[in-house]
Order: sequence, then structure tokens, then C-alpha cells
Amino acid sequence: MLNNIYTVRNCVSTFVRRGRRGKITLACLFQSSRLLISFKLNTLSLRCFKLLNGKLKLKDIAPRCGVSNEELSAFVAYLEKERIVESVSHSKRRSVPRYRRQLNFFASFETNTSTRETFQKKLGTSQVVILGLGGIGSWVAESLTRSGVGEFILIDPDKVTASNLPRQTLYQERDLGRKKVKAAAQKLRLTNSEVKIIGLERKIISAKQLIPIIRNADLVINCADQPDISITNDIISQACFALKIPHILCGGYDGHLSFVGQTVIPYKTSCWGCYISGKSYEKRLSGFKSLIITHVSEEGGTLAPIASITANVHALEAIKVLTGYTQPSMINCKAELDFNSLSLIRTRIPRHPQCNLCGVKKTERRTR
Repeated sequence: MLNNIYTVRNCVSTFVRRGRRGKITLACLFQSSRLLISFKLNTLSLRCFKLLNGKLKLKDIAPRCGVSNEELSAFVAYLEKERIVESVSHSKRRSVPRYRRQLNFFASFETNTSTRETFQKKLGTSQVVILGLGGIGSWVAESLTRSGVGEFILIDPDKVTASNLPRQTLYQERDLGRKKVKAAAQKLRLTNSEVKIIGLERKIISAKQLIPIIRNADLVINCADQPDISITNDIISQACFALKIPHILCGGYDGHLSFVGQTVIPYKTSCWGCYISGKSYEKRLSGFKSLIITHVSEEGGTLAPIASITANVHALEAIKVLTGYTQPSMINCKAELDFNSLSLIRTRIPRHPQCNLCGVKKTERRTR
């Protein structure tokens, strides 16, 4: 240990406070997780800590600070156990130019069994299926490709139109009239040459049709809103429950509002069926009768930033599911983001005992 060189980890910011009678407190803030570790130390220990800068061996630091090798080794062992410092040899070995910033992010969430490399490797070995490559799906696909997800199956039957260009990041003017899956795959391969992409130019109309496509998927993300988001959520939920595949039911946007949908871990969290069974929206419509007016209307208005922010909330949720670096934020709930006030309203969705997908009877039957 004395021949090793140590440095404070990139994910840690350090602060010092001097109190009365010379008392010193060192605070170490993990930038991504916001975990704060603080402890008291004396002047000699602080001097040693400042020399853990990746340049000196421990055996050279001890005499400079007037401490014994044993005392310094014990101090550094504590710092290493708390993941505040690491040896320079480990730091250099972990230096992967492309994903260096991501590795620094994941470093705040390391455990005894999961390192930053483990989290990144999980992304690289994952297969993600995305249905719909519009205002949500195109941003999700690009963000996950840039993050290092290794394989995609992209499903969309549509062609690129002029109205797609303001808010769908994968397409350019030269793509007008092209199939979305082909244009998207080309752009994503230019972003990350190592990514594997299967593009399917088809409309999914049943769970039976979808099951063989997603059989090897680690995550399925629904960004398809045609013919209706409720219909596509039904289809995808049925297929994913048949194979016990985690899935994200992305929301969308309408004017200044965006909707963040559920993250579903089959038989462990609430699901689309629970939401429908609970019919939580009916409470707000008590006393109203359904009124249907047939007319021709324009599609709902939106802006590119609203589409990209909404989509990237779901992309971040996907990274949480795939890596497990922290618990997904949208399990057992959905949310509405108001971009006028930047307020977020979360609605809890508990598991429903009579849910036709994950209810008590279904769970009991599955475990027999």
C-alpha cells in the first residue's frame, strides 16, 4: 500500500470547515448521488489529505506530514473504504475516453458488487426495443445510443415528413420521404459505429405479433401513439407480461404540458392494467358525461425543447432500469410536467388486486 499513489476520485468534491479551538471538519460530496460524508480530523491528517493528489506515493507523504506509515495507511484505508479516494493505477485503468464522463457519474453509485464499469457494461450488452420514432422515440433512441446501449430494435411504419423536422432529432431535410427506421438507423450508426440496429417498417397491431420480436429484449419502450397511446400501451403490456420484460410506457406532450409515463417491472410494480383498473382519472370527472364531437382538427401544438426534455426523462429512466445504478423514478406512478411553471405533479398508481395483467390472482397462478 505504501508504494501506491492515491488521488481523490473525480466524482467527489471536498470542503473544509475550521471551527473553534482548531477543530477541523472535512466534507466530501459525491456529485451525482449527492451523498455527503463528513468527519473530523486534525491538522496533520488534513495535510496528508491535501497530498493525495495523484503524484506522491504514500511512503513519501508520511515523512512530509510527520505521521507514521501505519497512521497514514489506516487513514487512507478508511478513505478508500468510503470511496473518497482511489489508487492512480485504478484511475488510469478506468480511463475510457468515450464514456469517461459517464463513468465519473456512475462512480457515485458504486457498491461492493457493482462498479462504474459494471454499469457501463450493462448498457453495452443490453437490447432495447423502441416502438415509435417520433417526437419522443427519436430522442430516446439517440440518447441511449450516445449512452452506449449496444443493440436496438426500432419499429415504425411511417415516413419522414416536413412537420417532423422541428422536434424529431434523427431526421434532416434530405430524409424527407424516407422510411423513419432507415433514416434513424443511419444517423445512429454515425453517432456510434459499434451499435447494432434492426429496423422494422411495420405497424404493431397485436401482442401476438410483438412477442417474437421482443423475446430477447432487456427493455421495451413504447413511444407509439398511433392509432392511440392507450391501444399501443395495451398491446405492449400484454406482450411484455407474457415474457416478463420490463417496459416503459412513455407519455407525450400537448401544448405546455408533458406526460411522463409508467416504468413497469412485471409482477413487482403497478402496470398499465392497474392504471386502467383504478380509473384514477374518473374521480376528477365525477358528474360529467362523455361528449363526442366529430370535427377535423390540427394536431396538438408543441416545441422542440418540450419534446426533447420529455423524451430524455424517459431515456434516463431507461438507463436506471438497464444498469440498476439507482431505483427507477417512475415505478408505481405517472407524472405531469407543466413547462409554463416548471412544476411536476406525480400521481401514485398502486397495484390493483383485480388488474387483468398483474393482479393477485395472476400472481398466484404464476407462482404455482
